[in-house]
Amino acid sequence: HGGGEVSKYLQDNFPKFMKEILPITPENADTKLKNLFLKIDNKVRDNNFYQVGATACVVYITRQNGRKTLYCANVGDTRCTLIKEFGSKRLSYDDRASDENEYNRILKQGGIVFGGRVYGQLMLSRAFGDWELKNYGVSCEPHVVKMEIEEEDKYIVIASDGVWDVMEDDDAYGLYKNANNSRELCNNIVQTSLERGSMDNISCFVIALN
Repeated sequence: HGGGEVSKYLQDNFPKFMKEILPITPENADTKLKNLFLKIDNKVRDNNFYQVGATACVVYITRQNGRKTLYCANVGDTRCTLIKEFGSKRLSYDDRASDENEYNRILKQGGIVFGGRVYGQLMLSRAFGDWELKNYGVSCEPHVVKMEIEEEDKYIVIASDGVWDVMEDDDAYGLYKNANNSRELCNNIVQTSLERGSMDNISCFVIALN
């Protein structure tokens, strides 16, 4: 939002910084991922991206104690949803200033929200960049979720708000039942979003788990 500079910086640099903190374990996941997001956000500030920002949803899958384990870390409203054999489960958190938890966090930290936006300007409450609003409540601290992947877990869907503005998590589950693989599910989600008249950017990524 505000331009593509921060998104491009994350695309080019996030994997490099991520590799530096591996391995991630249950004991250090929260600390490592939060420090990683802060480090990258400071790099964004050094590039003078004060009026440009980007959401991020990061999924890391590894094997720990003989079990496939997934970590999800997000800022903003790019959403991660787990498609299970018999339903869906959201792993990320939609960071918007209108959300009660985020609204209270911002006020507690001395920030300002009016018109459902941080300082009346940004709908998102957490993001990379947007440094001119960091003192008013915009945070880059991610929500971190850990889960062990079970046999009934089928796909991870990561998609931008252009999808979730017109779809619910369970809609993605319904589309899963008509897809034979991750590519088909991804195409179904994008096509359905377009057919429902989404007016925002549409990005979707689907990962097969089992």
